[in-house]
Amino acid sequence: MADHTLNDEEIALMCDIAQNGKIFMTPRKQAELERLVEVDFLMHRDDDEEPGSRGYVLTGKGQEKLVSLGVGVNES
Repeated sequence: MADHTLNDEEIALMCDIAQNGKIFMTPRKQAELERLVEVDFLMHRDDDEEPGSRGYVLTGKGQEKLVSLGVGVNES
């Protein structure tokens, strides 16, 4: 699969997921998240224990992509 070019909204969603996994879900964001799963930047969480979590986590490929873009994420 060709390298996926991220748009600003996808980058913001990935940062939100990396920081705390909580996002205000809309149908558009849900579709974007599923596209990020398809290109292996996110994966579905095995356990959905965190309140407000939408069940996504960054993959190693997703973390590498953010680093390559110079996006710093402070996980808390």
